[in-house]
Amino acid sequence: MNIRFINMLIVMAMILLAGWQRGAGSAVQAAGSLLDDQQQQSQVCMRQFEMTVRQGPSAGLQLAGTLVLNVEPSGSINKGSLVLESGGEVRVTGQVTGRAINLLFDIGDGRLLFGVGTLENYISLCTGAMGGPLVGPRPGDLGDWAASDGQIIIDSQGRIFSAEFSRHDIRFQASFAAAQERFAGIRDVPGLVNGTRLQAQFNRPFGMAIDETRNLLYVADTVNQSLRRINLSTNQVTTVITSAQASAAGSVSVFGIRGVAVDLDGSLFISDYTNSVVWFFNTSTGNLRIIAGRAGMPGLQDGIGSAARFNKPEGVRIDSSGRNAIVSDPGNCAIRLVSSTGVVQTIGSTTCGTNP
Repeated sequence: MNIRFINMLIVMAMILLAGWQRGAGSAVQAAGSLLDDQQQQSQVCMRQFEMTVRQGPSAGLQLAGTLVLNVEPSGSINKGSLVLESGGEVRVTGQVTGRAINLLFDIGDGRLLFGVGTLENYISLCTGAMGGPLVGPRPGDLGDWAASDGQIIIDSQGRIFSAEFSRHDIRFQASFAAAQERFAGIRDVPGLVNGTRLQAQFNRPFGMAIDETRNLLYVADTVNQSLRRINLSTNQVTTVITSAQASAAGSVSVFGIRGVAVDLDGSLFISDYTNSVVWFFNTSTGNLRIIAGRAGMPGLQDGIGSAARFNKPEGVRIDSSGRNAIVSDPGNCAIRLVSSTGVVQTIGSTTCGTNP
């Protein structure tokens, strides 16, 4: 049996024996407060999350979305959830001990995922990345998970790119077993500077998308109201779309860029959280236009082009065809499908306010 799998099973047993549930928490609490600042109130921490099962019967299983952790003063996590980009919600429980974190994901039908990881900073600070190995949902399944306050991209080679929204840089790991390193931007130094990636500056980067065919990484640079591009071959950072370009193309006063996704042709779908629209950027011609929604008119309406309505769209992914975008629409608690011709359909929704 795989040694890593055995070790993970041992860790899971320790978690359960130590009191995973609230009623059995005395063994954990006996060690004293598990948070760095001895906080007496629960800490709510939200993170962009991605996980992949890489080996075993469930290889290829992926989950992505927003991880919401409600951490008690004891370090216990009893009211957590993973709000999936694809729609729906996964219940999350766990335990934080110093900079160690253990998470249990209940994905339904009796299937459980166990994640063991480390925190870059104490959970009470709610900054920095977290992540580690994953076991389940079936015997022999092994994978990895990561979470950050900006989007996380895991490419086909297993390379991990994390946008650090609160710290203004992009982090990189060659694999989950590798150490995390600064990839682009200067940590805690916001700005708008192009050039070599380690000298470039960003201001609250959030969404990202990787074009593996052309070896490009796109970054939604939110405060700068710009789309930035990192050429992974030359290590150069450039600004692709500015707020002035968006203003000219869509008659908007603010370019509220939040998410980005690359289609098969290398063109981009871009979510605009402020204006409640979805943009399309043809990278071959340089043409930028609003493909769905009407700027400044939020709502929930399927339709074509400007007849459709969104409410603060955020995360964007390309569907399996490589042509259409799946857009999270958190203001409507909905998941929308946007075709390359601007046809919008609601493919999933829930009642707003039901998530913890």
